[in-house]
Amino acid sequence: MNQKQHKIFLLFLIFFVIGCMFTVSYANAETVKLVWDANTETDLAGYNVFQTTEAGVYDKTSPVGTIPCGPNDSPCCTYTTIDLPDNTYFWVVTAFDNDNNESDYSNEVTKRIDTTPPDVPKTLLIEAIELAIQSLERFKSYFSMLEIQ
Repeated sequence: MNQKQHKIFLLFLIFFVIGCMFTVSYANAETVKLVWDANTETDLAGYNVFQTTEAGVYDKTSPVGTIPCGPNDSPCCTYTTIDLPDNTYFWVVTAFDNDNNESDYSNEVTKRIDTTPPDVPKTLLIEAIELAIQSLERFKSYFSMLEIQ
């Protein structure tokens, strides 16, 4: 293998390794866990969780989750969303009792979901080429020392 072929091979090898190192898969969704303080009413039956992408706009007939919660239940003041795509989300919670009376909405909480990765750096390959040339020079020096001895 002549010197030019050797340099091309090493450059290919370096680019291949760098490509493998920076190959990452990204999820396009996220999970959010909501937590609130428990109500103390003895006839509490549970909670309804409402989710929207527009602040303050909720429909009491369409909760995204209903969490039953009776006196013998373990703490039931959490709700976890699954696989939310990129957007801004808003949530509120209501409590309801055994007679189906429902409270007003809790305070509203919000979270922006952004799973979009940043752009790939554009200058890494320039540095990799310089590194490859330096490596080739080191190899050349090393082999030159071997030939002398």
